[in-house]
Amino acid sequence: MKKLSFFFISVFLLGSCSSTGDSREYFICKNSAYLTSVEGRGAIIRTSFCDVFVENIRAHEWNLLREFDFFRGKGKDYPLESAFHVIVNNVRDRPIVIDGVALSWEGGEERARFFETVKSESFFVGRYNINLKSLWKPRRLLCDDTLLRNIDFYDDAIEYHLKFIAPGDRISFFYLFDYVPPQVNEFKFSITMKYNDFKKVIDFDMKRFDYRDSWESLESLY
Repeated sequence: MKKLSFFFISVFLLGSCSSTGDSREYFICKNSAYLTSVEGRGAIIRTSFCDVFVENIRAHEWNLLREFDFFRGKGKDYPLESAFHVIVNNVRDRPIVIDGVALSWEGGEERARFFETVKSESFFVGRYNINLKSLWKPRRLLCDDTLLRNIDFYDDAIEYHLKFIAPGDRISFFYLFDYVPPQVNEFKFSITMKYNDFKKVIDFDMKRFDYRDSWESLESLY
């Protein structure tokens, strides 16, 4: 009976993911000596001038963001693009600047997408059930949390209007990317930082994870 119940729960879960437009697969950081995993959902790379955290966004995280009214859009669907939440913490005594964010794999690359050619303001509010204009506003975090599920954007974040990241500031960003081909199972999430005249590319090795391939992985969600 327990196995039968688990079967129906599993079918319901998978069906629910499909109905919201979310895939049963998502992207996670590959384990390595130079990064710190955060509960298997995100990862941090620490450098001499900044710490960078990356987390892939799926339907669950979009639902969490919609709990805050300024993130709600007027559309019906979640963003279809691959999306990531990034936190940059400036640990040095001088400003740093994000000079570019991209996904890359053998034979391809995608830059972060901001729909620069779209002229209609209503698109950014009404295309998805997430307000893109609000989503793309950098926010200074007033808490030490990293995972989206733990951040209260009402009390723990304020809009950030500087064009750089000031010393000691910890800033939250959201990035959308148009397309990761289905045949690509591994890629790099790269963020380029400028510190004085020094430029550094910080790479996160990512992999595609599909929990349809593992009953054990699916069961671990409960």
